[in-house]
Amino acid sequence: MTSDKQRTVTEFYDSFAEQFFRETAHLDISAAWEPFLAAMPEHANILDAGCGSGRDSLYFAKLGHKVTAFDASQAMVERAREHTGLCVHQLRFDEMTWDGEFDGVWANASLLHLSEDELLTALSRIATALRPGGTAYASFKYGQGTHETRGGALFHNACDEERLARLVANVPSLRTVQTWVTGDRRPDHVTQKWLNALICRQQ
Repeated sequence: MTSDKQRTVTEFYDSFAEQFFRETAHLDISAAWEPFLAAMPEHANILDAGCGSGRDSLYFAKLGHKVTAFDASQAMVERAREHTGLCVHQLRFDEMTWDGEFDGVWANASLLHLSEDELLTALSRIATALRPGGTAYASFKYGQGTHETRGGALFHNACDEERLARLVANVPSLRTVQTWVTGDRRPDHVTQKWLNALICRQQ
């Protein structure tokens, strides 16, 4: 079931897909890529969950990994397909049905638009999609509380280490391996901080 807020978020990205693509498609986020890739085997099977522009899918594929990608916004899916040449699915987190297929799940800035209940569902689906011992990466705007932007057209739930620990504790098969804070690579978002996390599915 799609909430009203989720429909609003999807409609926003459908409307501003070209602008979002221009802002994000060529950013270098090595500070996030490198710890995640260090946990991946050679030729890993990676799910890019909420792929946006497809930037990260393309980066992983060029390194020789097998990448599956999805996004909730059809307009973003179309741009990601054009940018990457990969098969990109139009899908929400609650529609994920993969079971034990991936060495890694990459959820870069894609979980922050979910409510608490939706986020717990997403984490559970991510845990199921991972192979035992597999690793997920997730990032959130750093802080606390729910924030609305773009005149209420877009919202995000901020996250700090304490909130992340509470969330992960609700999914027994997951444990947090590492957290770190980074800045925003977009020139007009220099004050924004991001919480990054590696989360492992236990053996």
